[in-house]
Amino acid sequence: MGNLRFLLGLAGALAVASFGAVNMEVVTIDYYWGTLSLRLFYLLLAVFTAGFLIAWLGGLFDRMRYRRAQRALRRQVREVEREMERVREQSGRLLAASNEHPGDQKPQETYPALPPPAGAAARPDREEGKDGPNA
Repeated sequence: MGNLRFLLGLAGALAVASFGAVNMEVVTIDYYWGTLSLRLFYLLLAVFTAGFLIAWLGGLFDRMRYRRAQRALRRQVREVEREMERVREQSGRLLAASNEHPGDQKPQETYPALPPPAGAAARPDREEGKDGPNA
């Protein structure tokens, strides 16, 4: 990857140098407060550099906004994780308290299992393993 990047950079530098060698005519720029004479290559290089810097600054502001949002979301995740841990601890204490039976009280009576629904035994094709466990 490093060699490919180097070769692409070298090809780009060669293209810019050849473009500069061909376009070395002097151009005059007239503006409100005066005139400026530059070689065409330097003028184009300045314009492209200014465009690159403007685009880079625009991207920089977007990255700053996204990083700020990312920090806020990470903070929110940490708060939710703390809340989950607090709820787990509280529910663990509640479960432990509900499983404790004082010596003079009996545990709650268990009720017998409900009978199977009507017609459940009349369907032998629904046996587990015949058509799959959930068929």
